[in-house]
Amino acid sequence: MAINTLYRPTPPTPERIIEIEKEYQARLQEIYDKCDDRIVEAKIYYVKGTESFTKTDNILRKKTADERDAYEGIVVVGTELQRCMDKTFPNIIGIYSYNLTQDLLKMYEDNNRKLIIIN
Repeated sequence: MAINTLYRPTPPTPERIIEIEKEYQARLQEIYDKCDDRIVEAKIYYVKGTESFTKTDNILRKKTADERDAYEGIVVVGTELQRCMDKTFPNIIGIYSYNLTQDLLKMYEDNNRKLIIIN
């Protein structure tokens, strides 16, 4: 099969892009409407990312740079709606309940009841 006979999708028109964005915002708002904004909870997010490192080959006497998978646990304190609206962590692989202590609750209150992220 020749390369020029392969199916090439046509890009969406600017009007269609605006329509897609409106549909996305409407569906996102439906999700936000279902979230609870009354109860403060503490959750621990497990996030997958990458970390850079360098290594030296003793035989070749050469330094190389590379990346490897890294996992991190982050405590997030706030309501379900606040956590849902937060787009800080794109690669969440697990969310677990965490004990909400009086210290965490005081930190939340001192932060004007805004989402707290503890690394």
